[in-house]
Amino acid sequence: MTIEPSIIISLIALFLSMFSIYQKWLKPRHPKIAFLINPEEKHRSVLRPYKGLPSKYQQEYPAYPTKYPGYAIVHLPFGNVGDEAGLVKIKKVEVQNPAGWAREDKIEASFYNHCIVPAGGLTLHTIVLRNIPPVSDEKVVTLTVSVEWGEPDSRTGAFVRKGGKEYPLQVLIIPAEDVGQQQ
Repeated sequence: MTIEPSIIISLIALFLSMFSIYQKWLKPRHPKIAFLINPEEKHRSVLRPYKGLPSKYQQEYPAYPTKYPGYAIVHLPFGNVGDEAGLVKIKKVEVQNPAGWAREDKIEASFYNHCIVPAGGLTLHTIVLRNIPPVSDEKVVTLTVSVEWGEPDSRTGAFVRKGGKEYPLQVLIIPAEDVGQQQ
């Protein structure tokens, strides 16, 4: 009894087809995190006193004792195209004051270090800029956000680093009428 070569070729083709379906659709893909901001764009943020921030941010961040009353909210969008949740670790945020501002009047950033990016989803991570003096016109503040991304280890639960990068970010601070008033 001999096996026809066409049957062998058909079985090999069937196996390759099943393998490619597994690789494309069934195999879980690790998280692939992307920072979804164009560094050339200026991202707008309204300058507000602490009492003028939405209550959500007042609950998450305390009123810091600072020289100036101004606060601004900056959102960092992260996306994940993998089949598993990913973890973003914000290592540091460096703020560069606009030209002409005194060095001792440094704008400070408050943020939480980690955020979870769900599988196939988007997450907005918040940075609160504080100690911003009242301004009469729009000012551009440059941030450098240093991030790492990865996933939790399935056995130990520890953070497994998959990549990292520093991202420049320009924030256009738009003045509001009530910033110069007392908190």
